Parts: sequence; structure tokens; C-alpha cells
Amino acid sequence: AAHMGKEGDATPFTDVT
Repeated sequence: AAHMGKEGDATPFTDVT
């Protein structure tokens, strides 16, 4: 799941803000 800005996404592509 390449959801940039999506918190709690279990991927290294996740930008946890």
C-alpha cells in the first residue's frame, strides 16, 4: 500500500506524519 501520508500503513513507503 503506497499511501504517502497515510499513518499506520504497514509499508516502507508510508510517510508517517
